[in-house]
Amino acid sequence: MPALSEIVLRYVIGVIVLRVIYVLLVNLTGLPDLEASQVILATLPATDAGMQIARRATRPLVVADWAKVWAVLMVIYVALMIMPALFFAASGRVEAAPDAVSALGMVVLASGVMMAIFLMIGARIPSGGRS
Repeated sequence: MPALSEIVLRYVIGVIVLRVIYVLLVNLTGLPDLEASQVILATLPATDAGMQIARRATRPLVVADWAKVWAVLMVIYVALMIMPALFFAASGRVEAAPDAVSALGMVVLASGVMMAIFLMIGARIPSGGRS
């Protein structure tokens, strides 16, 4: 199992860059700011993580290895995207609308599923030396 520090850094940079581009596009073009788009853009860098891990692995990876990677990326995702929304944007809405917590939970669930899908897609991308 390769070290996760560089892979996590690449994931964080990817999430931040995609989020900044998305916010700029939404604000400059008037595109709707959809939660589904936010979920996809936040989990898309997991494709690179899956590809890097598969390429750098020195042994065949088992489900437990992928679960560890998924859990680390989910913790980073929740810390970067969900916690700020919970503490700043949603704090006023939670008291007024208890459904906001439920909606936030659905976003986390959807993100977890998408993260797993993108990790597996990335793991199946062939390296340059293989066909």
